[in-house]
Amino acid sequence: MPSGGAFRARAARRRIGALHRSSLRIGVVALTVALCAWSGSPRQVASVTQAIVAVDMDPATPGVQATFVRPRSDAPVVVDIVVQNADAIGAFDVEVVFDSRSLVFQSWVEGPFLASSGRQTTCVPLIAEHSLRLGCGTLGPPPPPGASGSGVLATLNFRDASTSTTCLVMILAQTATVNGDPLPTDRQNGCLTVIADADADGVPDAVDNCPQVANPDQRNPA
Repeated sequence: MPSGGAFRARAARRRIGALHRSSLRIGVVALTVALCAWSGSPRQVASVTQAIVAVDMDPATPGVQATFVRPRSDAPVVVDIVVQNADAIGAFDVEVVFDSRSLVFQSWVEGPFLASSGRQTTCVPLIAEHSLRLGCGTLGPPPPPGASGSGVLATLNFRDASTSTTCLVMILAQTATVNGDPLPTDRQNGCLTVIADADADGVPDAVDNCPQVANPDQRNPA
């Protein structure tokens, strides 16, 4: 019979193998999907379509705006995390970093895209002073399938803290099938320029005809 040392060595190899397999899972998404996946569901074939996860700095303008210029104000800085060319995704994991001297994080809300195919979703946020990591997954087996196309994954709200140019850098962007299998995914950053507006009338000081008195219509004040 094998000695006690041999049994311990075999057990150690099994633990190392398990840790190696675990390291191949994709971050917060893997955790979420592992908790939600149905063990009897059929495996899906990984898509060859490459999704793009991007920072949209101006959600009010159609299309993905990688840059945006605005006067400094008390209005929140609203940023969307969007996906394009998704093919039946059941989970995503993103992380953005930012300079908190320029942007102060306020809140986040899940976007409608992941649930757009009718699947129930759950999210795990990890929030720090200079970063936000967000993993969202869907519950149960198909049908319905994962979400396809383009849409908003999450909306982030910030407060501008200075007049400057600053960027939201996406250091992680991953998508997965409803079973947690990784899909090809690219990422795109976004940048914001906040310019001075001393009278808070929405007209930058550089072109305001009366920068110390609010006159958004630019008529001379009485």
